[in-house]
Amino acid sequence: ILIYIMLNIDNFLEKFEGDIDLKKYGILLASIMFIWSGTNKIFNFDKKVLTLIKKTNLNKHLCEFGMILVILLEIIGFLFLIEYFFKKNILYNLFTKINIFIELSQKQLIQIILLLILLFLIVVTLIYHPFDMNHPIPFLSNLTTFGLFLYVYNDLFKK
Repeated sequence: ILIYIMLNIDNFLEKFEGDIDLKKYGILLASIMFIWSGTNKIFNFDKKVLTLIKKTNLNKHLCEFGMILVILLEIIGFLFLIEYFFKKNILYNLFTKINIFIELSQKQLIQIILLLILLFLIVVTLIYHPFDMNHPIPFLSNLTTFGLFLYVYNDLFKK
């Protein structure tokens, strides 16, 4: 089989190009961790806030507010991303009905969400996962995730 694939590499690779839109599955898989994390923050809210207070020395109310924003980003923001890449607009239609402040296209909303994700990754990396030569994986994992979403953000401009 390996010899067949090597001899017919063009045909083999073309099968993966066709009508299959793998990007949406990549977004779905990348979103699982964030949706899980947001849900976990709801069930462990007080503990997560206390940890944030200890790490930042900010006041409790500010940390609670920040944690609520992170939960919204991790759950609702990523559901919007999944919806967009699966070419649906159920949440977006709901958003446009309750949003009286600014008119945004679905693509513009996704761009804003992606920018918020990138900002979140910078902040969370600095607070929770700064580079440590003895334990570099958490930092490098966040760096890799940042690269993924930077690529996705940039790719939106090609459409």
